[in-house]
Parts: sequence; C-alpha cells; structure tokens
Amino acid sequence: MEAKTKPPGANGNEQAAEACQWLTLRQAAAELQVSQTTLRRAYRRQELKAYLIGTRLRLKRADLGAWLDSQRWSPSLRQTRTSRAGASRRKRARRRSSVSPCDAGATSAVQ
Repeated sequence: MEAKTKPPGANGNEQAAEACQWLTLRQAAAELQVSQTTLRRAYRRQELKAYLIGTRLRLKRADLGAWLDSQRWSPSLRQTRTSRAGASRRKRARRRSSVSPCDAGATSAVQ
C-alpha cells in the first residue's frame, strides 16, 4: 500500500505557521534593509508592534508587514509639503517688503 501524501499547502497549518513566524530584530532589519535602530525607534513610538521576550524584541512577520504598509509614501504628501514651503516663502517675502513698526512711527513723527 502506498501512503497518500498531501500536496504542499493542502492544510491551513502551513499558512498559519507562516503568518505567526517570529523574527529577531536583526532578521527583520536585514529583510527590510534598514538599521535595527530604525525598528527600535518605531517600536518606542508605538508604530510597530513588537514583543519583549526576556530582554529580546521579537516581531511577527505580519506585524512587520503592517508597519511597512503604514510607511508607504504617497506623492500627495510631497505636494502638501511643497505648498507649505511655498507659503512660508511668501510670508518671509511679505515681512521683508512691509514697513517695520519702528519705521512707521518715525515716519508719522516727522510729519
């Protein structure tokens, strides 16, 4: 009698094991090509879920993916920053062109 083998991925346990895969800080940093300090900072800011096991941080691969998705850059953010920069340039130009209070008082005193 031949033993029947199931094709890979036939049961849900492999997918569950993949979702709950634990990574060390070093493994996660290497996978994302960022420094460990970047991940520690995100953990301290409570942007990244991590688990302190003993004295070591461990990350779930799914949590790492969720944090990475939250870091997605959008061109619309750049337009917002540019418009703010333009506004501050305009304010500086207005300040330079306007008459200072000292000058305004001196002018009225002369007349």
